[in-house]
Amino acid sequence: MKKKAIVGNLSKCDSTSGCCSTTANMPRREFVKLSTLGAAFLAIPFSGCGFVSQTAAGHLIPSDKMLSPEWVKSLTERGVAEVYTSLKDELKYIGMPIGGICCGQLYISGDGRLWLWDIFQSNYHRESPINANNPDAHKQWRLDQFSMGGLYPKPRTSSEENNIHKVKSGFSIQYQKDGQTQTATLDNKSFNDITFRGEYPVAKITYKSKEIPVAVKLTAYSPFIPLNVKDSGIPATVLSYEITNISDKELNVSIGGWLENRVCPELKGTQETRKNIIISGTGKTTVFMTAHGDNLNAKKGYGDMAISLLENEPKSSGSAKINSKSLERSVFENVEITQAESRIDESLVGGVSTSVLLKGSSIN
Repeated sequence: MKKKAIVGNLSKCDSTSGCCSTTANMPRREFVKLSTLGAAFLAIPFSGCGFVSQTAAGHLIPSDKMLSPEWVKSLTERGVAEVYTSLKDELKYIGMPIGGICCGQLYISGDGRLWLWDIFQSNYHRESPINANNPDAHKQWRLDQFSMGGLYPKPRTSSEENNIHKVKSGFSIQYQKDGQTQTATLDNKSFNDITFRGEYPVAKITYKSKEIPVAVKLTAYSPFIPLNVKDSGIPATVLSYEITNISDKELNVSIGGWLENRVCPELKGTQETRKNIIISGTGKTTVFMTAHGDNLNAKKGYGDMAISLLENEPKSSGSAKINSKSLERSVFENVEITQAESRIDESLVGGVSTSVLLKGSSIN
């Protein structure tokens, strides 16, 4: 039985710089047109086509391009999804944008964790040139020294040290096994068989382990609606979990998620405060997170955050503050604190959880 829970400069060119002299005085608009045309031709997969260099009439591009029927047919055939797996150590460099268009950079990792958290308008800086004394300004910089351009020659992993603002967040499940309460985080710490299928804007992740009697499927996305810019720019991430009991015994399974209030993450003073409150409604439990202080709305990263559980089950609960030393367990303590405050330089984490009774796989 299974259950779902949604939780350069192109204006001048000359022969001394290595550019073609015949285009030295070419207007920028014409140059861009020709560049775009050239890029379009380069995108054609020549290796699959048997092009001839020139026709008898002297035309460069023949009307009969000698495309093989098999190659043409392959253009409309349904392909096979590319799936990455932890069993081959293929997940550590995965970071799929999942926070909404123009809403900063929030990634989902190969094992389903949210990371980078560059959403606070506070990562805008320019690195100093590595070769500042070079008289040629164009040679003062190197691609690999830029924080974003450098991701190509030196890619980041989704490890904790690359989580810019160290936002505490995650999900875990809890269940009974051999009379003992067991807790497993939904990541590679608890599950050794994880697959990732990224089809932007949707990521599909599966979790399995021989030691855990349930299998979990995660469908994660941010709202992305073609031709609807406004609703595609909502700063929201949807995580929908489907839990399946793969044992032959009935299981009571809980799932919980937690998020740290990191509004204005760079503030270190003691006068400002952070505040979490619980907002409950039909089918929804939310931990709403804000910060308060004089002129705080002028600071970087000012705004609000939230974690919500969308569920019709009456067993849903939320807490404005949970024990940050054991988040994967304390999220299930069901201590419903409806409001909590902390100093701006202290950690304040809220969480939501729900539980469901799942029949065994052999039980009808």
